[in-house]
Amino acid sequence: MGAWTRVTCFAGRWGHGPGRRGQETQEEVTFLRVDAGVPQDPPAVRTLGRCPVLGIGQGQHGGEEGGGRRMAGVVQDLPERWPGQPVAVGEPQQVMLRIVEAVASALPAERPRYLMGVGTPRDLLESVARGIDIFDCVLPTRNGRHGAVFTRRGPVNLDNARHRDDPRPLDDQSPYETTRTYSRAYLHHLVRVNEMLGPMLLSAINLAYYQELMGGMRDAIAHGRFAEFRAQAREGWEKGDVPPL
Repeated sequence: MGAWTRVTCFAGRWGHGPGRRGQETQEEVTFLRVDAGVPQDPPAVRTLGRCPVLGIGQGQHGGEEGGGRRMAGVVQDLPERWPGQPVAVGEPQQVMLRIVEAVASALPAERPRYLMGVGTPRDLLESVARGIDIFDCVLPTRNGRHGAVFTRRGPVNLDNARHRDDPRPLDDQSPYETTRTYSRAYLHHLVRVNEMLGPMLLSAINLAYYQELMGGMRDAIAHGRFAEFRAQAREGWEKGDVPPL
């Protein structure tokens, strides 16, 4: 078990931020907190031992990479701490990736780079391509609770009537047993009748796919074939789901 304290920002949703001056004021607050010394042992984690600090860069919102670079310069100077950055608060994907690329390049390469609250499989793939190492996101389980799953052929909405009489699995080549054995018809039924087993299975299917995707990226990087892996993943998603029966 582990825990951390965050040196973080006050991030607003895309298009609803505090403006340039407001963002600069928020950055100044963070600078002051860092200069004053952030508590290493907040009450909630004192029983876990010394709590490392995770520096979250701010200033990226509104498409402003400059603020993110300024904050990157602060968080990377914190000793024994992992730098991170918050995006994915409503901005278009191309804006998010531009910010990620700009800020990641300003963070130290020898430390893990953490991207907060991201994201879809495509977000993960493209962010890793830009230097990100660690992610956290509710999307696999949140989507699973609403009948949506991620597969090698892109997203599938099991609430759709096309799956009602389909005996095929979601992906007969998946290493995860549930994905390759449960029929689409059964999973569709669980979603439609609000049976709790449905969200449980779909969340597990999504988490298994995310693990498969991340494991594939790690292996590809280790063997110098990430570009090939990236192209294959994109190609699979572009194919879309199998045609209905």
